Amino acid sequence: MELSETVYEELQDLADQGNVALDQGRLTDAIELWQEALELLPEPVQQWQAAFWLYASMGEAYYQLERFEDALTVLQQALSCPEGKENPYPYYMLGKSYWRLDHEHASDYLLKAYDLDGQGIFDADPLEGELCLQHLYDQGLL
Repeated sequence: MELSETVYEELQDLADQGNVALDQGRLTDAIELWQEALELLPEPVQQWQAAFWLYASMGEAYYQLERFEDALTVLQQALSCPEGKENPYPYYMLGKSYWRLDHEHASDYLLKAYDLDGQGIFDADPLEGELCLQHLYDQGLL
């Protein structure tokens, strides 16, 4: 199943605007734009590849806003998309969100991200990747 060209173009435009807003530090605006883009997708929303990236992007923005519970909600939605189970990013972001909340599930998700991508996804995060990787070592999981 494919989106109509009109819907696809509108969705792409909103997603791009959200990315610009994120880059400019306008995180709430970015979330609103991505949410608007999600609303263009026919139900069930999770069947669309675009939904994965929109949910994952929203998770990143919520994380940056330190709204970790909201990040967990949308990142779980990303996992429910077809690409979600194979991509280390939502697992990594879920792990980081749980880690910031000092929750026991942090290790589960960080380890799953490691299983899917090795150390690469941790190395790609210069701010917290090393700390999250160290968390796995401290737990005796690596």
